[in-house]
This record gives sequence, structure tokens and C-alpha cells, in this order.
Amino acid sequence: MGRVEAEARPKITDGLGIRIRQTDWLLALRRLLFVLFLADVVVAESQLSILAKTGAGANHVVASPSLIALLLLASFGVAVLLRWQRVCGGILAAWQSLAHLPVVGGRRIQHTLQRHDMAHTTSQAIQRTLDRWRLVLLASTLRHWISVILAGAALLASVLAAAFVSGPIQVLAAQWFWLAGVGLLLAAAWAWPSPRISPLRRLRWRLSVDINARDLPRWQALWSRWGDWLLVSALVGIGLALRLPNLATMPYVVHGDEASCALEALRWLHGEVHTLLSTGWYGLPVAGYGIPALVMRFAGEDLFGLRLSSVIVGTLSLILLYLLAREFSSRRVAFVATALMTVSHLHIQFSRSGIHYIHALFAVELTIWLLVRALRDRSAIAAVLAAVAISLSTQVYFSARLVYIIVPLFIVGMLLLNRGLLAGRASTFAWLAAGLATALGPLAAYFSANSNPLNSRTNEVLILNLTPYMRSHLIGEFGTADLRTVLLRQLAAVPLIPTGIADQSTQYGPHYSLLDVAMATLVTIGFFYALLRLRQPLFLLLSLWIAGTVVFGGILTMDMPDWQRLLVMLPALCLLAALVLEDLLRRVEQGVSGLARWLPALHMPDPAAVLAATLLALALVAFNASWNIQRYFVDYPRLTNSDPWWTTYTDIGRYLGTLPAGTHFILFSDGDLVADYATLRYLGPGTKGTRVESTADLALALAQSHGSTVVIVTQSHLADVGKAMVVGNKLPPGTFAPYVTANHQTTFYVFTPARQSPSATTDAP
Repeated sequence: MGRVEAEARPKITDGLGIRIRQTDWLLALRRLLFVLFLADVVVAESQLSILAKTGAGANHVVASPSLIALLLLASFGVAVLLRWQRVCGGILAAWQSLAHLPVVGGRRIQHTLQRHDMAHTTSQAIQRTLDRWRLVLLASTLRHWISVILAGAALLASVLAAAFVSGPIQVLAAQWFWLAGVGLLLAAAWAWPSPRISPLRRLRWRLSVDINARDLPRWQALWSRWGDWLLVSALVGIGLALRLPNLATMPYVVHGDEASCALEALRWLHGEVHTLLSTGWYGLPVAGYGIPALVMRFAGEDLFGLRLSSVIVGTLSLILLYLLAREFSSRRVAFVATALMTVSHLHIQFSRSGIHYIHALFAVELTIWLLVRALRDRSAIAAVLAAVAISLSTQVYFSARLVYIIVPLFIVGMLLLNRGLLAGRASTFAWLAAGLATALGPLAAYFSANSNPLNSRTNEVLILNLTPYMRSHLIGEFGTADLRTVLLRQLAAVPLIPTGIADQSTQYGPHYSLLDVAMATLVTIGFFYALLRLRQPLFLLLSLWIAGTVVFGGILTMDMPDWQRLLVMLPALCLLAALVLEDLLRRVEQGVSGLARWLPALHMPDPAAVLAATLLALALVAFNASWNIQRYFVDYPRLTNSDPWWTTYTDIGRYLGTLPAGTHFILFSDGDLVADYATLRYLGPGTKGTRVESTADLALALAQSHGSTVVIVTQSHLADVGKAMVVGNKLPPGTFAPYVTANHQTTFYVFTPARQSPSATTDAP
């Protein structure tokens, strides 16, 4: 190789002036290691995905330690190679700093001078702050004073609301003071003059820069202006197409938690909720149940109306992810991230179910997006809205309270790692604090007086609370209640979350992995990729988002993994996968461009490189969509719809819904089924029933019943009824027939006494 050619070879730069010459063997070695490491990650994830088919969780899964080590080391290797320039630059910078360390004798003098300089600098900073506030007071306008007066009134209303939370009469007044305080503070933030942020300072928060539309041809300028709208519209259309069809029958199973959410929404519709400062099912504030109630008010009080509310909230969360990604990165990254979440079976499931889990994901996304907008633009209104979103996170499903971990750690992390990006934002933090005092103060006062609803769920699922129930549960799952042993086993299962372990909840619980192999590969690499770039706000945010969810929604809770607790990190996983993919696609673009230069005879058009990379991204999204659709719409119904363990309550409830109001039912079953289960109360609202467990009790219950009565006999007690009918005199005459469900299954039988005519057919509608 000639000298001129060698000097023209690109060099690695770390951004500090340190350059590393790349020789042919170094480039070849990097590329070989990259391919090997990437292949190792794919193979390891593929092997681990087999374990999810067993349906095992952290307590039972057995994975090869060498395979886990290979996965982690190879993922770290790929992340390091993707950040090769920065890593090598950091190593050389550290080496140079070590090579120029002062002698011990001079170090004391140097530290003394540094302390003197720091004191002088601090004094100057204090003086500059005082001068700035003096100028602010002198330059204050009428809008400033109006805003301050409104904010003071908002805080006063919040204090009065917090003081009135006790007592049935006072709590009604507290509600209106609370709402008035939030409204006044929003008006104050709107009146506050927003500072003008230069485009350069905005770009410091972003990972990429979009091309100015004025520098493009006409059609490209139109795409630059309207492309986001078109992409979001397409994603929303695809999302609705996956979530709306057969909404009332898919998923077929109506879990008790879903029915409980519906019953709470019906309380709203029937006028039984009198104040927002109160709690409903599972100790959650009633405001969260008002979301499905609002949709059911117009769409109907049936299962379709309940689930439609989740469809709407889930679709809005797709839009929020796109907006959040665009705050930091390019259009392609935002599209890929949102597309991955659009087709995710986890997001589809909880967007089609009436349980409020998808509300938590939406609340976390909304909080983070508004917080980023507030900090980036120094926006007072965004800061107050972020505080309101944090209050909303307290009023929906418990996993949304993760914002109390993410938000403070993100701000502290920015102060430690990249303080310059928060310069000049003291007023933004002041508005955020005022918003938290106004939006959260009365709610905090209510929970301080009623602490049991706040802590009941945490005490039930948190491993650290070694209650007698928790100790027996841990012994049953792990064979021990020793916290150290249990936590270590939970921690060891963390690398298996993407592909190696299955959902342990009864709300979903399929026997397949959380992510497909391709996305799991990007996510596992992406976590190390993010750790190497923590100085950038987005990667710090995603690291805290994922790690916080895994720790507080996984490691520290029972029955890991419970996917509804991990659902809130799905946007972070999709965005992280899209960012890693974008880094890979840029290298593809460089390769295609280099090929065009080396082979000019190919006559590649200018956008060929971008087009090739974009097609690869679309191919990955298509593969991901195919895998998720197969899992959710084919494998999942096959697993659950034909299993009586999953469907018995739903089958009975749907049958009760066909009976006339006032019908009394007797559930002849063992102790595993209860007659007042939420699914039965919601699907059969006009019926009431009791459970009996012996033939003698059944005969007595029938003798004491009046009016229209049916007996529902489960599979476990079918033989007892058969014997009683053969012997005679133990049961009154009647008809006995199997009930065939819409899935062509028989999970129970119906016995109707002869003194009344059957009120419903024994075939499912």
C-alpha cells in the first residue's frame, strides 16, 4: 500500500483530539469480531427462546450458565465495537492522564490552588445569579406578575384541598379545590413568558439533525414537512386493524381483574362515585377507572365498550412513542420504534383487554415526553403538565408509579453526567415543583390519612415483605424463603426476560417469549450500547427506564416475570432496538456508498444507500410483525380457548348473561370456584348465586330456592350428580345437559329443575 493511500485512510477520533490510525488488519479484525459476536448473540437468543415454550418462570427455568455468559459477553462486544471510536479515545485519554500525573509533593499545592479557583468560581457564579435575578425583577412584565399571582392562588387551593381530605362532606370540597388548583396553575404556566431557545441549543439534546426543507427539491420538501403525519397515520391505521376486529370475543377469556375494572367503570356510569379523592378496586384512586367509564358512556356498557377504551389508550401510546423518539432522533428511528410496539403481541393483548395495564404504559410515556419537552425547551406549561401526568401515574395501575424512580434519577443523572444541558432551567424546575405540590399534594394528604389502599398491593407482591403468606409462597416456588437466595435467582433470570422465560400471570400467561429473536438481539446489545453512552440524555433515560422496571417490577416481586408489571418498559425496549438498528443501518449505508464508488459501472442512484438501509429496516419490522401476529392470533387462542382452567369462569359468565334478570344459580363445584367472582357478576349482572360442594347441600339449596333457578355443575362434580340422579330422591326431577360453548367445548353442565321451564338453551349463543 502506498504512502499517500495510507495517509488517506480514515482515523478514529474520540472527540478530544486523540486520533488512532486504522490499518488494514485492524479494520479486518474489527469486522470479523463484530460478525462473530453478533452471530453469537443471535444463536444464544435462539437457544434461550426454546425455554419459553415450557412456560417456566424465574423459579423453574434452567439455562446453561455458559450460554448466558456467551450472550452477555458477545452483546457487550458488539456494543463496544459499535462505540469503538469513543471507547478507544477514552482509553487513550485515561492513559495520557496517567502518564502526566504530578509528583506527590506537588499534588498538595495543586489541590490547594484548585480549591482556591473553585471558591473564586463559586463566588462569581453566585454574583452572576444575583445579577440575573435583579435584571429579571426589573424587566418583569404584567404577564410575569399575573402568572405569579395565579400560581400563588393555585398553591393556596392545593393547601386547602389537602386540609379538607378527611370527612365525607369536606372531601367533596377538597375535590373542587384540587381541580381548581390544577387549573389555576396551568393558566399561570400558560401566562408565563416562555424563553426563546435557539435551534443550536435544541440540537444538543438530539442524536441526529434533520435536513432543512428549504434546501430540498419540492417533493422532498413536502415529505420533510408532512412525512411524520403520514407515518403516524399509517401506524395508527395498522394498530387499529390489529386491535379492533372481534374485540368482544378476542381474547375470549374475561379475567376477574378485567371484570373488576368494568364494575368500577359501571360505578361511574351509575353515579356511585362522588369524589375523585377516593379509592376503588385494589385501593387505586377512582379517577383511573373513569377513563373506561368515559368510553363506555358512548360505546356501551358491554365488553366491547370496556375494551374499546383500552384500544384508544393503546393507540394514543403509539403516537406518544413516536413523539418521544422524534424529540431525540430521526424519522426512521421513530417509525421503526413505533412499528415494533404496534405489532408487539404484548401491546396488542393489553390494548384489546379491558384491564387497566395499558393505562400505566400511557401514563409513563406521557410523563417522560412532557418532562423532556419541559427540560429541552424550558417550557413552564410542559413542566406543569408533566407534574399532572405524574399525578395521573399514581391513579392508574401500580406499575405507572415507576415514574417516581425514573424522573428523579434522570434529573440527578443529568446533573452528574451532563450538567450543561440543564443550565438556565431553574425556573423550569420551579414550575415542576409547583405542579407536583398542586397535582399531588391533596392526593398525598388523602393517602397519608388512608395508608392501607396505598400499600396493600405492594405488601402483597413485594418479596422484601416477608409476611407469612409471602414466606409460604416463596417456599412453594423456590423451596426456600431466604431472601438472598431468592433475589440471586431472580437476578440470574434477568438475561432470560427477552426470550427465555414465559409470563407467569393468569391475565395473559402464554407459553412463548416476550420478544422475537431479532428484537431480543437488538435489545440485549442495546442495553450495553446505552450504558456506554450515558452522557447522552436519551440513553440515560432508556437505561433508567428499563433497569427500574426490571428491578421494581421483576426482581423484587413475586412470580417473575409478570408481564403486566414489565409492560411499562416496552416503549423503551422498542426505542432502544430502533437506535441500535439505526447504527447498523448507517454502516450499511456506508457500505453501499463505498460499493458505488468502487464499482462506478453499477450506476447506483444517489438515494440507493438510504433506500437499501430503509428496506432492511422494513424487512426486520415485517419479520417481527409476522412472528407476533402468529403468536397472538394463532398460538395464544389455541393455548387458552380450549383449556377449561382458563375458560370456565368466562363460559359460566357468558351463559349467565343469557338468563333473564332475577335468575338464581347454584354453582355445584369445589372450592376453586366462587359464586361472586367478578367475571360472573359482570357478564351475568341480573343473576345471583351461591356455591355448594356436596350433593346434600345441593338438594337443600334446591329445596330452599324460589323462582327461576338453574344448577351449574362443573367437571369436578359431574359424577356426583350422575349418581344422585340414578339413585333418585336426592334431587328433584329435571333436565340435565352439557353446555356447549362458542369454542365447541363443554366446561360445565346445566341442571334445571322440572318445576320450571328452562329459561335458556344449553347451546352457546
